[in-house]
Parts: sequence; structure tokens; C-alpha cells
Amino acid sequence: MEQKNKYRAIKAALLISCVGFAPMALAGASAQMLAGSCVGCHGPDGNSVGPASPSISAMAKDNFVDIMKSYKTEGGRFSTIMGRISKGYDDKEIDLLADYFGAKKSMATKQKVDKKMAKKGAKIHKKSCKKCHADPKEDDIMLNGQPKAYLMNAMDDFSGLDVSKIASKDVKKMVKKLKKLKTADRKALANYYASQK
Repeated sequence: MEQKNKYRAIKAALLISCVGFAPMALAGASAQMLAGSCVGCHGPDGNSVGPASPSISAMAKDNFVDIMKSYKTEGGRFSTIMGRISKGYDDKEIDLLADYFGAKKSMATKQKVDKKMAKKGAKIHKKSCKKCHADPKEDDIMLNGQPKAYLMNAMDDFSGLDVSKIASKDVKKMVKKLKKLKTADRKALANYYASQK
């Protein structure tokens, strides 16, 4: 009998605790809870501390939402992992994340930059990139202050795409220009963007 009463007490406690958490579960995840999944790669407050992931802090909401939705779309924005991750978020959650990271202050990644390479990269930017990336701070993913490894990986990934399979005219132009650049030129560009705060 005593054992039976113990089980009833445990069941009652579990039921009461579940009822207590029900309103939170129905309300959905908060922006901060959702953002917790992002910081492992994109850093605290969206400021990357790793070499291969971009910072996403202070990004314009429209750009953040467009990028996330493009990752979710078959044949959309190229990614190595974000295509899979983005499918786990609905539109409301993407909006919450956009607001959360958009409100964070952007801080350039701390890294060593080759000043000579950065100077060369500034010239390449002016000649080949400035028309579309007039203000690198305003790009969909800001180029300024990003980790050099991320910038190099992104340029390598984009330059390896098949132009005939790209829907966006702007991305096609960029891929064609990147294909023409030597590795040393891409390194110079990476140093230039990394040097910009």
C-alpha cells in the first residue's frame, strides 16, 4: 500500500510540473533560446570567434530573413551546413532570430592581417567587386571584419559553382569574376575585408 501511495505522489508531482511548463511550451521558444543554437558557430551575440564561420550580428533583418529562406529553398543559396540547419526553423522563428542578432553590436574578428596584401586587395575590390559590394558593411553578410578563413572558403566555394546552374544574375557575375581571380588575389581580398572594421 505504501508503495502504491509513493507512485501516486510521484505521478501527481509530474502532472503538476508538466501543467506548470505547458504555457511556456505553448508560447514557443524565445529568440534567446533559438539563438543558443547559433552561437556555437557564429559566436556569442553573433560575433564569430572561429575562423570558418561568419559573424551575423547587426545584420539587417530583411537580409537575415532572405538568407535563411534561401538556404531552405532547393537550389537556393549555397551552403555547406546552413541548408540543413535552416529547415529546422519556421518563418516566425527566423524573424525572431533576425531581430535578436540584428540588435547585437557587430565586432570585427580579431585576427592578423597582412597590410601589403590588404592594400592589394583594396585595388582588386575597387576593380572587380565594388560595383556590387559598394559598401561591404551593408552586404547581406557583411564582408568587413569577417574571419579570413571564412572569406577564403566562401570565395573558393562560390568560384567552384557551375554558372549554368545559378539562377541569380548577380551571383553568376560574382562567380565568373571569382573564377578569373588567382588564389593570391583571393587572399588579398580576404586580407582587405578582414582589415576593415
